[in-house]
Amino acid sequence: MTAGPLVDVVEFTDPGCVWSWGSEPQLRWLRRVHGEGLRWRRVLGIQVDDLAVTHPARDAVRDADAFREDWLGVAEHTGAPVPVRLERMHRSTRPASLAVVAAERQATAEHQGVADLVLRRLREAVFVHGRPADTPDGLRGALTGVPGLDVDRLLRDGMLPKQGPEQQRLVDVADELSKSPLFIDDSSHLTIMELRAK
Repeated sequence: MTAGPLVDVVEFTDPGCVWSWGSEPQLRWLRRVHGEGLRWRRVLGIQVDDLAVTHPARDAVRDADAFREDWLGVAEHTGAPVPVRLERMHRSTRPASLAVVAAERQATAEHQGVADLVLRRLREAVFVHGRPADTPDGLRGALTGVPGLDVDRLLRDGMLPKQGPEQQRLVDVADELSKSPLFIDDSSHLTIMELRAK
């Protein structure tokens, strides 16, 4: 008889969050090295529901360089790349977060990691290519070709109404995430028991 997971991991993330992007290598390492000792749960939040409300003095296009500059400090800390040029800041991270949730519903035995691939593609759209996927066309462009993903179905399933209990739950999670302490330990020889102790 095998023991169950020793550690519950709750990953709070948003495809447009630079800290989530920067912590991805450590989380992938954690899964690879300690995967069987972990019970993993991903919670998608919405960091920017409406850029005009979150940053009323900034414009998505005009101030793209200023947003990119904000990311450079995180990149220095995490070592994660940021785009050489940010075409524009995402106007909302809601579409990308909802797309990941919709992709989770498409997981099959053959394509269990489809949501992981979708999350990765959406992060790369922002932090590698500098083109946030925050519209149906942007999502389609970023996600076409992901193995096991029906993009048309994802676009249908991933569009929640602006208001409602599902939307409020995502906003509440984003608020919880913004208040949570962040712990990144990039030690390469962390045992599962040391991780649990932290």
